[in-house]
Amino acid sequence: MKFDQYRKDGASGGKGQRQNGHAAVTTTDANPQERELFEGFGLLVTGQALAYALNEKLKMQFLELGTMCKAVVCCRVTPLQKAQVVE
Repeated sequence: MKFDQYRKDGASGGKGQRQNGHAAVTTTDANPQERELFEGFGLLVTGQALAYALNEKLKMQFLELGTMCKAVVCCRVTPLQKAQVVE
């Protein structure tokens, strides 16, 4: 899974900085150091993107990615999508 990385860095005056490149997420069991890489990151998911992330093929990867992040924010989602995320 590839995604853009953004990280809020206190040294830069509190503004978010975009890091170049993409990160590939595989299983965290195979690589515990990968989990540490995402500890300070947050994940922002729109309702439209969540429709794809909750697909049966991607659901477990989305769960892994979400549990690796410090915070996950789902915005503009339906009540059904909210229920599926917390399920």
